[in-house]
Amino acid sequence: SAGIGFAVPVNMVRWVSRQLIEDGRVKRAWLGVGVRPIDARLARQFDIKIGSGAIVGQVMPESPAAKAGLTPQDIIQTFDGQSVNGPRKLQSIVERLEVGKSYPVKLLRGGKTQSLKVTVAEMPESPRLRPQRREQPRE
Repeated sequence: SAGIGFAVPVNMVRWVSRQLIEDGRVKRAWLGVGVRPIDARLARQFDIKIGSGAIVGQVMPESPAAKAGLTPQDIIQTFDGQSVNGPRKLQSIVERLEVGKSYPVKLLRGGKTQSLKVTVAEMPESPRLRPQRREQPRE
């Protein structure tokens, strides 16, 4: 033993154990977007604060995001009423949502605030159905 320990948040344990008991597996919700953090360059470009959302770089065809009308360069600011300060926060919000249920999304598009409803689906098992992370926003 090298003296390394791992701590798992109790809410994560409850969420996983509840799903395992109910379904025998863990279902993660999926949005179907590739997003990037708002860095200094993007903050200047869109006249917003650094870390004030996650910018959509790619929307997977036929994904929940595509069906809801999200487009590249949308800046997701809140999801299900929770503030989004980057890709990790968005992922942690979305993956724990109930599959098949609709959730409110607040975003910036073309400098204007918009609201959408997104019905999340179960995350596909095939990696090719997930967005690639290399997409760059257009200038």
